[in-house]
Amino acid sequence: MNDETPGTATAAMQEQFDALRTMLIDMRQTLDGTEGSSENSKRLEIFRDGFFCIELAMTFYEEANLALEAEAWFAASALASSALESVLLYKCCLSEGSVRALSKFQGLPRKYNLDFGLFVRSLDLGKLLEMANSLHWFPEGGIPKTFANYLAEHLDEDSMSILLGLFIDNPNIGCLCADHVKEYRNLLHPAVCLREGRQPSKEAGMTATFLLLIAFSSLAGLS
Repeated sequence: MNDETPGTATAAMQEQFDALRTMLIDMRQTLDGTEGSSENSKRLEIFRDGFFCIELAMTFYEEANLALEAEAWFAASALASSALESVLLYKCCLSEGSVRALSKFQGLPRKYNLDFGLFVRSLDLGKLLEMANSLHWFPEGGIPKTFANYLAEHLDEDSMSILLGLFIDNPNIGCLCADHVKEYRNLLHPAVCLREGRQPSKEAGMTATFLLLIAFSSLAGLS
């Protein structure tokens, strides 16, 4: 995998985010003009939170692409992982019923049951990934075909074979990649680097960026 491959792929994903931004503007205007009962108002606020999170994801992703242009690979992967976290928050906001049905939710403080928005604001990437695994937000299977086909245009046959071989024994590639992304982003904390004897690097950033792209593709349901 060369330096250009993940960078080109992230640019392609940026185009998808740009198209999504236009759609979200229209949806937000519709929501802002909607009124209803107190219960409906609570649901509308959660939807607004969700749209806020997806807009946040696009902002993080735009910044990640700027970092890639400067070849600041680790900075790019850290920003892109925040985009992934934002997308997971978005899915949480739009999946209130499923989240409330989780056994772990039942044991949370009563304040979260009364105010789902407060619960959403208490989440971090680790908790979101646990939720994503429980609710099967990352479909089981290998590397999404859409993404694999894209990579095939930029990698030679041997590189593709090596790449696919890395994941051959794992049933849920998207979830696996997202978990690894969380570990890479933890290197933003100096104490973690010291404890694990690891340094942020270009290579770590490139790997994290690549894994992020797989996680994003899986989360988006690209077959």
